[in-house]
Amino acid sequence: MLTLFVFQLTGQSEQKRSEFDSISYTSAIKKLDYLEVVLDSLRKNYSYFSKPVLSLLDSQDLASIELLSQEYLQRANRLENEMMFNFYSKDITSTELLIYSKVSFEIMKMLPDTYAFLFNDTNFSYRPDIENLNQRDLLYSKYRFQLDSIFEKWKSLRIHFRRFLIENKLRDSFQSEGIKNDMDTEKSDFLDLLVWVVNHKELPHK
Repeated sequence: MLTLFVFQLTGQSEQKRSEFDSISYTSAIKKLDYLEVVLDSLRKNYSYFSKPVLSLLDSQDLASIELLSQEYLQRANRLENEMMFNFYSKDITSTELLIYSKVSFEIMKMLPDTYAFLFNDTNFSYRPDIENLNQRDLLYSKYRFQLDSIFEKWKSLRIHFRRFLIENKLRDSFQSEGIKNDMDTEKSDFLDLLVWVVNHKELPHK
């Protein structure tokens, strides 16, 4: 099942399965294990996060977060498509690198890293949109302290995820890169929480 899932993700041919099994199996398992850790933790904690957040957001801010979420996913998809194009156009044969990169993008779509795709100008050919920065700062100033305990729980969960990465010698997302101060990180982490809650409103609320 693992190899089937990975080959569905990467679009690689069945003929490369033996190569994948012999070269990349261990790394892929670790990365997919991380994906499962993230998904399981987020599912279990969604209600805890979603109820206070959704009850507090006004309709205008909810719409703003939805727009930021859409832009985040568009940029993530664009970068992923560019990466996959480069893999195939340059005939890169490292199955391990392809799988690792593809699953990393899947994780970042499920667990937002808004700093990586909206505010980090060292990784991309565009600079952060000043309106997005202003909106992030406004949401932070308006809701941060009203959601203090929720945000602390969110940060604790993210630390849990990053500890898993370190223990398994897996690379973190782009969050650790770029030129930013502690407040940039704090504001972007808070926006991650808001985007994630709004992005998954279809999940059950218990």
